[in-house]
Amino acid sequence: MKSWDVMKAIAGIKGLKFSQRKNFLVIPNVSWGFLRYEADMLVVTKSKYCTEIEVKVSMSDWKADFDKRKHDWIDARIKYQYYAAPMTLAERYIELDLPQGWGVIGVKENGGIQILKEAISRSCRKINDKELMILCRLACFRVWRHENKILDDSGSS
Repeated sequence: MKSWDVMKAIAGIKGLKFSQRKNFLVIPNVSWGFLRYEADMLVVTKSKYCTEIEVKVSMSDWKADFDKRKHDWIDARIKYQYYAAPMTLAERYIELDLPQGWGVIGVKENGGIQILKEAISRSCRKINDKELMILCRLACFRVWRHENKILDDSGSS
């Protein structure tokens, strides 16, 4: 399972708290223009609170994440933080020293998900309208980048 498959499963399940239908925005690969680091996925609720989801597809990738300085920065706009991984990997989270407050989401082969460890709510602020527009702009970039990748991969133009 690739990281894009993990993200599609999380965002695509109707009614789930991370669903793109239930929230205002669900954006892959958010960094410049909003955060000081890259978040694999950012969920913005209709009440303008943010949840960060980091996707891991191997144990070595997950362990390497702890060496990144992003865990030193606490963004005042992030209410929840989760790691998400294919279920067989996600179930191994107990082997790791997770950063304080982070939750874990397991993605099943059939596309279902299970929250294995709930994230702890952080004291944070809602994003403002200007930040919301920045995220909408980033979301549009992701759509067009993804569309161009599909076109490039198929050989069409």
